[in-house]
Amino acid sequence: MRQTHVAGEKLFVDYAGDTVPVFDGATDEERPAHVFAAVLGASNDTYAEARWSEGLADWIGAHVNALAFLGRVPELLVCDNLRAGVAAACRATPGAIPAWAGEQCWRRSAQLAQWHETPAHFYQNYQAAIRLMVKLRFLLGLARRIAETIGTTAYPAVMQTLGELAADTAMIEAFVLGMEAKGTFYGPYFVPDRGLLYATQVQAQKLYPRMIATIRELAGGGVLMLPSSVADFADPENARLIGRTQHGAVGSGMDRVKLMKLAWDALGSEFGSRHVQYEMFYSGPRTTTAGMAYRTCDWDRATAMLETLLGSYDAPVPAGA
Repeated sequence: MRQTHVAGEKLFVDYAGDTVPVFDGATDEERPAHVFAAVLGASNDTYAEARWSEGLADWIGAHVNALAFLGRVPELLVCDNLRAGVAAACRATPGAIPAWAGEQCWRRSAQLAQWHETPAHFYQNYQAAIRLMVKLRFLLGLARRIAETIGTTAYPAVMQTLGELAADTAMIEAFVLGMEAKGTFYGPYFVPDRGLLYATQVQAQKLYPRMIATIRELAGGGVLMLPSSVADFADPENARLIGRTQHGAVGSGMDRVKLMKLAWDALGSEFGSRHVQYEMFYSGPRTTTAGMAYRTCDWDRATAMLETLLGSYDAPVPAGA
């Protein structure tokens, strides 16, 4: 029976009935693979891949790959009572397994697509990138001041470390400026460039904890060998001893204590640790952020020069071949 499908409404998903043999190149051992297929109803755009089983993990994994390949999320994902995806077969109201339902497959997945495709999602992550840029500037200044206070700025290794921290900070700032410069209009809204936005997230998840660890190495025991409380300064004798033992290459003993207490708040306290965890996972797990970077990359542009070079000459054919 002929059916009419609305563009973007339904993605039909199922496993093909027959398996395909896969042979181990080293042992010639044969193993059956199950072919997953996903077809958009209106355009007939098709995605297929081989999986080792029809279990839930392979079923969900195939969906993730299919949606990444198609580059969009339909309003509905329609399956055919597959055992991995349906807990109880029913023609009217199929009961989805919780993990399957959690993948938006029996819900209206257009909500997920809408969130990723509208300015709300761009602006949320754009302001997060700006916030990260400002935090890195603060941490860079903190690293420099720590090195000045303990008198190590002239050491070549410390100069190298500070230079690398400066480069990391400048890279995130360049991402922010670049996504603004490459931004486009979404209706009446100006939104930053998506590719650079997701690239920032991928880099930030690795960069922030690395920067914290580096500054902790620069500070060494300086953030630990401190008065237990500001109340210690209320006692004249304690204050005198603190002034004699806490002085640095620059500034007074009080200046050093203030700096190192602030450094510990940013680097090692519960507050600082929460910021590390936040920057590592605010945007989602790395598989998600890297997947978004993969999906928004202009792969045609990336390979155009390569294809031009490969197509500019032919390999010599041996005589008699």
